[in-house]
Amino acid sequence: MLAAVAVQDWDSFAVIEKQRARIIEDVMYAKTTTSEAQKARIATIITQIEHESAEIIERVHCWQDHAKILLRMKSPSI
Repeated sequence: MLAAVAVQDWDSFAVIEKQRARIIEDVMYAKTTTSEAQKARIATIITQIEHESAEIIERVHCWQDHAKILLRMKSPSI
C-alpha cells in the first residue's frame, strides 16, 4: 500500500485496500484455533500495518492539500 501511495497510484491503492479489508474480515470470522506463534506473527503484521498506515495518511493528506490548491487555481483560457 505504501509503495502505491509513494508513486500516487491511487487505483492500485484502492484495490490493495479492498484486499486488506477482505483479509481482515476473513481472519476476524475464521473458526480456527490460532497458535501462539501465529498470534505473535499477526501482532507483528498489525504493528507494521499501523506504522505504514500513519505514513500513508500523511502522504494522502499532502496530496489532498496539493490537489485542493490546484483545483482553486484558475484554468488558463484557450
